[in-house]
Amino acid sequence: MTVAAGVIIVITLVGVVVTAVGCGGNCGRDTFGEPVDRSAKNRAIGIGKKVREGSFEFTVTKVTTASSVGDGPLARRARGRFLLVHLTVRNIGGEARIFFGDNQKVSDDKGHEYLADSNAATSDPHSKSLYEEIKPGDKVSGVVAFDVPRDRKVTTIELHESMFSDGVHVPLKF
Repeated sequence: MTVAAGVIIVITLVGVVVTAVGCGGNCGRDTFGEPVDRSAKNRAIGIGKKVREGSFEFTVTKVTTASSVGDGPLARRARGRFLLVHLTVRNIGGEARIFFGDNQKVSDDKGHEYLADSNAATSDPHSKSLYEEIKPGDKVSGVVAFDVPRDRKVTTIELHESMFSDGVHVPLKF
């Protein structure tokens, strides 16, 4: 392998890691996103129901809103409002897996997509959504925060095992 090829591989790997954990997929993009494709294969299931995506079993337990998260100097104020999706993630696979809150998305009734806010996750000590390793059979409960405009009606969360998985849609009614 030449030095140039090695440098290209390292730059590509760093880009993947930065996108996955460093900026929540928002690097150079507006938080208020692009329209979402709502394909029939990912039908909505519902809050309180268990849904599977890869090695994870997700259960959305409730949805709340807040104008800020965290306390003291770590507090973070929403540009619009924080949509706080409370969920449980169980590893149903045979190997330890990493849950990244940043891989999750919500969409509104107009088809616009909003990415998880990793800064809000670091501000809230109870979120457990920034980066959690889950061993086989174990689960983690936490909150994923999304900063959405106040005038938007969020209708669906798209839950993903990884940034490369297809995801499963769950309707949000609150």
